[in-house]
Amino acid sequence: MNRLHIAVASLTLLVAPLTLARSAPPTIADITPVIERMEAAANAGNGPAFLAEVDTADAVFLQEQKMWAKDLKDHTPIDFDIELSADELKQQADGTITVPLQMSWKPTDKARTREVNFTARFIERDGTWRYAGETWLRVNAPGVVVLSDPQFKTEAVHIAAVLPAVREGVHDILGIVVEEDQQVKVYAAMRHLQQSIYLSYTQPLGGWNEPGEAIKVMGNEGQSGRALRSLLAHEYGHCATFALGDKSTLMPWWVLEGVAEYCSAELVVGPRRMERQVARWASNDNLRSWDQLADFRGEAMNHMGHVYNQGHSMIRYIVDTYSLDKMRAWLRMLAGGATLDEASMGTLGDSWSDIDQAWRARLANPG
Repeated sequence: MNRLHIAVASLTLLVAPLTLARSAPPTIADITPVIERMEAAANAGNGPAFLAEVDTADAVFLQEQKMWAKDLKDHTPIDFDIELSADELKQQADGTITVPLQMSWKPTDKARTREVNFTARFIERDGTWRYAGETWLRVNAPGVVVLSDPQFKTEAVHIAAVLPAVREGVHDILGIVVEEDQQVKVYAAMRHLQQSIYLSYTQPLGGWNEPGEAIKVMGNEGQSGRALRSLLAHEYGHCATFALGDKSTLMPWWVLEGVAEYCSAELVVGPRRMERQVARWASNDNLRSWDQLADFRGEAMNHMGHVYNQGHSMIRYIVDTYSLDKMRAWLRMLAGGATLDEASMGTLGDSWSDIDQAWRARLANPG
């Protein structure tokens, strides 16, 4: 029985019906004031003012926009501008407006101008128009909603087919069940994926996830099978980890990535490549301190390979040495705000220093 349902639309299922009758079709003039206020807010670094223009019906989109707007204060863009293709404006059956949009800005005064293009949605509620994000192709599956750039329809269907089983596998590994449906967004361009995180985000990436947000991935119609399952297992590993406690995002970055890599390896690819790499680092005195790998916005960005592989190695060591159940308890303590030493003593019975030394000794003598 085919349990997938494809709906190519502008997310009409995620918005409420219009509350006011309209005597004339909407025009570009109806949403121009919204655009002007969005531009002014972004250029002033005023996140709350920007959020006032955002539709609140989709909780996931709203959370993404909250984080996007929060970043404006610390990384206020230069010359943020929105241009609409007025002659391509369309009114949809649910009353929303869709229109091609171009955003342009400079992350800093000396940076080059960045641009993204997509078809945007605007919705009227109680006589006021609001920005509602991109227009997506939608694919539903049990516990999963895939929102995709229309050119990646095939990948969207593949994701919807694969992710339900991946979710169950990750839940089994981490001993947790997340009841909420998981959104995945598939982007056609790297710059659009980066822009959807923050205007200031410029690092290349293949996937992204933060609490309450969609799993965001780059579209790749050639990616299926093991490669796609591996990517989804990693990203959903983050989703499940974030559900372990309200301080989960404060855990060291290497823990978050190490757990996600562990989930991916257990469900799909195995640990062999990671083990060989970390063993070479150890033999060449090329490991990093855990403090160097802890801060996503700090020095750890200079050691990303170590964040992922060294982190994975330590998670696997804890499981092998203490048990999967104790690794889960260790994660829960960290997700509740405990330090590495507090969580280690509280669940593993050893200090973090002793665990680190024993892990390094095993790397030196793997037999």
